[in-house]
Amino acid sequence: DIIPDNRRKRGEATLEIQRDFEATRFTSLTNFQRIQLYGEVDTADDLVFQTVYGFIPPHGADIALSRDTDTIFSQEFRLSSIEGEPVKWVTGINYFHSSYTSDRDQISSYSPYSAGLFDTRIRSHTLAAFGDVTVPVTEAFKVSGGLRLAHDRQSLDSDYTGIGFPGTASGYTQNSSISDTYLTGRLAVSYDWTPA
Repeated sequence: DIIPDNRRKRGEATLEIQRDFEATRFTSLTNFQRIQLYGEVDTADDLVFQTVYGFIPPHGADIALSRDTDTIFSQEFRLSSIEGEPVKWVTGINYFHSSYTSDRDQISSYSPYSAGLFDTRIRSHTLAAFGDVTVPVTEAFKVSGGLRLAHDRQSLDSDYTGIGFPGTASGYTQNSSISDTYLTGRLAVSYDWTPA
């Protein structure tokens, strides 16, 4: 009964600063992103409902409105070898932050699980240190490897308000958080078939 409306807006800005020293290159990389999603849809399909449930819901009885926003910031500082050096290496630290919000307003004529106000907030932080090196064994054959040590923290805050569907909860609040420290690695070999 309504024409679906789904929109997406995205903005991004990046600042990269480089400075070469005698044997190393310093790089600072700053990034900011903002992503917004908006949706308005009718969640009931007349043909499907008539076949599965034996009735057609009243027009306007099954509408979902959604608004999602993700704001992301990251900062990386790294030192690396200068181009042209036989041994290539890079080391640095990286910080990542995401603040995500999701607001949904849904009414449903048939499902208590699809009805109500849903407000969710997720905040994520990651701090990582990394290093990677590539060593030539011969002119064409190279071995490389790296390690990354990271610490993640994430929190979730969610609120639900029902619309009085019989037998359902009138609302609830959920708050939780997790954190984890972990090490990942990489090992690779490469071979250049031609000088190019």
